[in-house]
Amino acid sequence: MKRSIKKYSPRNATPGAKNAKQPKFLLDTTDMSASRKNEIELTIESRRISSARQISVSNEYTIESRRVSVAATIETHAGSLEPPQNVYEVVCCSHCSTFEKKFEKLEGTIKELRRVVESQNVAIMDAIATQKVATEQLVRQESENAPVVKYFPLNNLEELAQLESKLSAANRDIFESAISSIICNNMKNVSLVLRTQLIHQINVDGSHGKVGLKKFPNFFCVFTGAVSKLPFKGLTPEEIIRRTLQFEKAKQYKRIYREKKKQN
Repeated sequence: MKRSIKKYSPRNATPGAKNAKQPKFLLDTTDMSASRKNEIELTIESRRISSARQISVSNEYTIESRRVSVAATIETHAGSLEPPQNVYEVVCCSHCSTFEKKFEKLEGTIKELRRVVESQNVAIMDAIATQKVATEQLVRQESENAPVVKYFPLNNLEELAQLESKLSAANRDIFESAISSIICNNMKNVSLVLRTQLIHQINVDGSHGKVGLKKFPNFFCVFTGAVSKLPFKGLTPEEIIRRTLQFEKAKQYKRIYREKKKQN
C-alpha cells in the first residue's frame, strides 16, 4: 500500500489554542480501511489531549541561581470552589543552609546583647537608688544642721559654757554633723568653729594656765566625734585636735611677729 505524507492543519483552530502543541504532519488515510483510519485518528487525538493537559496543568519556574523550583499542580474538582492545598514544594539548596547558620548566629548575638542591657539596667537602677538615698540623707542632714550652725563660731569662754549646757545625748549627733560640715575635711577651718582669741585661751588638757576643753565634757565629746567622721588616718581625734590648736596658735604668733617687724 502506498502512503503519502502531507502537511496537516487542524480544523476549527482558534487563537486561544496557541499554547497547545499541534502535530506538524498527519498520515494520508484515504486508501486505508475505516477501522484503521479510526484507530489512527483516536491515537492522534489522545496524544494531542494528553500533551495539552500536561502543558496546562504543570508549570516549572526556576528562581535566579538558587535552583529553587516551584511545582504548581492544579486539580479541577467538579462543583468544588475551594482552592487546592499543598500546591507549593520548595527545594532547599546550599544558600539556604548558609542563611540559616547566619540567622542562628545573629539570634545568639541578639540574646547576648539583651542580657548585657538587662544587667546594665539593673546596675543603673541600683546606682540611682543609692544616689537618691545619699541625697535624701544630705538634705535631711542640712535641714537638721541649719538650726545649730548659728551657734558657731564660738568667740569666747562664755559662749562655750552656754553651748555646753545645751548639749545632750539627744542632740549630740546633730552637733557632730554640723561641726563636720563646717570643717569640711580640712582642720585649718577650725577657726570657723572656735575663734582665734578663744583658741589662745584653751588647750586640750588645761595645762600652762589655759582652760582645758576636757572641762567641757559635752562639747569635747561632740568635737572629737565630729573629727572622727573626717577621713583622717594615723591619729586619734584627740591628737588631731591637740595638733590643730597648736598649729593655729603658732600661725597667730607668726602673724603677730610679722606685723611687729613691719612696724619697726
